[in-house]
Amino acid sequence: MHLKADTGLSRNGATPELWPDLVRAAVAADAAGELTLHALWSHLADASPEDDDAALARFHDAVRVAEELGARPVEKHLAASSAGIRLPAARFDMVRFGIAVYGISPFDDRAGRDLGLIPAMTLEADVVSVKRVEAGHGVSYGLDHRTAGPSTLVLVPLGYADGIPRIAAPRASVLLNGRRFPVAGRIAMDQLVLDVGDLPVEVGDTAVILGPGDRGEPTAEEWAGWAETIGDEIVTRVGPRVDRVHLHEHPEPEGPAADVLSDELVPVATTDGMEELGRALARELGAGDLVVLSGPLGAGKTTFTRGLGAGLGVRGPVTSPTFVLARTHPSLVDGPPLVHVDAYRLADARELDDLDIDFARSVVVVEWGEGKLDGVAEEWWDLRIARPTGAGDADPDAADRADADPAADADPDAAPRSAAPSASGGSARAPAPRLVQCSSRSTPPPARASPSSTPTAACSPSARRQTPCGTPRSSARCSTSASPRPASSAATSAPSSRAWAPAPSPASASASPRPACSRPASTCA
Repeated sequence: MHLKADTGLSRNGATPELWPDLVRAAVAADAAGELTLHALWSHLADASPEDDDAALARFHDAVRVAEELGARPVEKHLAASSAGIRLPAARFDMVRFGIAVYGISPFDDRAGRDLGLIPAMTLEADVVSVKRVEAGHGVSYGLDHRTAGPSTLVLVPLGYADGIPRIAAPRASVLLNGRRFPVAGRIAMDQLVLDVGDLPVEVGDTAVILGPGDRGEPTAEEWAGWAETIGDEIVTRVGPRVDRVHLHEHPEPEGPAADVLSDELVPVATTDGMEELGRALARELGAGDLVVLSGPLGAGKTTFTRGLGAGLGVRGPVTSPTFVLARTHPSLVDGPPLVHVDAYRLADARELDDLDIDFARSVVVVEWGEGKLDGVAEEWWDLRIARPTGAGDADPDAADRADADPAADADPDAAPRSAAPSASGGSARAPAPRLVQCSSRSTPPPARASPSSTPTAACSPSARRQTPCGTPRSSARCSTSASPRPASSAATSAPSSRAWAPAPSPASASASPRPACSRPASTCA
């Protein structure tokens, strides 16, 4: 639960008079296990610097009162796009960027590009009708516009039902074939008309309603000016009839994220590398996934899980659960929790089942779980970590265990390992589309470790989740692609790859192509 204080906006959130009672109730519910009081927050009115400074002071007071009453929030957050950019004191533990993610300025007096933002949306549609008319020809409802001379009228299939503000018509313009043309007459529910004069235009030519402005097209901020509103409203009002097409695929991932998804043999030679392997695999896991770690004492199982926890964005620290058997790490990013289990002292599947783990809604990692899952789970992922004979170990796993031999772990980062994941289970599992299917490719470890004999690991992707965008027609195409999580922001980045495309169908001259709203995956520079 994120508990909100009203610091002056007067929407939801508790007023200073009601705040103590609300905090007491939340703290009591947290202690009873009915909820987790995760954060304290509020929202600014963005009225003036003086008003925001006063709201910031009220938020500090609210936090102080809450902590005096026993609240121990993991996070505090106040700023959205505006304060996140201009008011560093309001950033606290996180910033709720909204309109800035679209690449649009939250300020009336500063453009997005002046802030280093790149607009993320392009709205365009294909011309569906072209007609030549004489001078004085009226256009659209009310015939408010009449042609000054012989002219060509172009019909674009976008209207106010699709989010084009009707009020903008007298001033709005659209880019077509490299030139701006004014909207002629009133914007209708499903279409608008352009008066292009003598410009040659054909059915199927693309009209750009709004975009980054690089080609001379109007921006969302321009439309906001024409409609006497804000850019937020322009980009969020685009209706469901408009197909979403995601553009600008990212380059292939580099480093461990690429390693775990590649067909090549990959060395895991250091503890940092083992953590990175965990981070990379976390990107492919979701609620209901079970990973079984096998390997000798000090092989790096807990190090791997620590990286996986960072990739999932869960509360740390992740340490060996030897003495508690199972430890749950709640998500900090509204994802599934990580349940970390040490089955070393469990005799069989029955004792593992007695731990009452919520497998369906968690990512579960079981160390020493080999042979102890029959009847508990139908399918899981095995990760077998082999440490070459005679190698030292830099992994903190051993330090987390009372039965560890310190002498066996005295050689930091000198223990190349082989990590070989594979799908397992009694049902001969076909992997879920969003997972990578990994198979063992490691060779038997050499008798002694050396730089030239570093064991390797390999994971190869086999299938990807089908991700439809909206409800495209058969002639539409919708695909998405996103970059891997960097180590520094593993909890918030997008999955590595998503793609879906229906079979295209031929377009005909009489067809009415649906407009397309395109949003690149990368939005801010």
